[in-house]
Amino acid sequence: MRKLLVFSVVLTLGFTACCKKAETYDFSGKTLRLTELAGESYDPASTQKPVELNFMAEEKALAGNVGCNLIRGSYYVNADTMMFPQPLAMTRMLCDEVSNEVEMKMTNLLDKVNRYEVKDNKVSLFAGEELLGVFEIVEPAACCAGEHKCCGHNHGEGDKCCQGDKAKCDKACGHNHGEEKHCCPEKQK
Repeated sequence: MRKLLVFSVVLTLGFTACCKKAETYDFSGKTLRLTELAGESYDPASTQKPVELNFMAEEKALAGNVGCNLIRGSYYVNADTMMFPQPLAMTRMLCDEVSNEVEMKMTNLLDKVNRYEVKDNKVSLFAGEELLGVFEIVEPAACCAGEHKCCGHNHGEGDKCCQGDKAKCDKACGHNHGEEKHCCPEKQK
């Protein structure tokens, strides 16, 4: 009888542990910066543009850069599942050899990923048990909230955020990606 009681307790604990529902991480408004790709550390200076994935809140939209070219599409996330429904739209700029290689690995990652894990400030993306890449979570930059961000968009490294309101910042920025200009020209004086 005692063995049956112990077995019942172990079985109950097992069901409780295995059936505990994992919570879905909220990626909305977050930016992920690549730190490791296909088992190798990634240096943002090695590619024409740093690899970043921007998860927008509206309609589960995704935008980012995969080393040289820009991508746009959607994402699906639930509990520990993450997928990027294909096809993702991508620009077709000419890139150097290293940027092309990183871009190829990143498009492969986005095609294969089916699982994620969040630990501390890092997100690991997997295809089954195969680790595809590791990203650092970067807090979203609203207007006036970060050094190299303007109005929540990733512009050139020379940009500075506006000290006024978002509408003023949007107007001053003009959303000219890649150009080195300050969000608020009047602040330069």
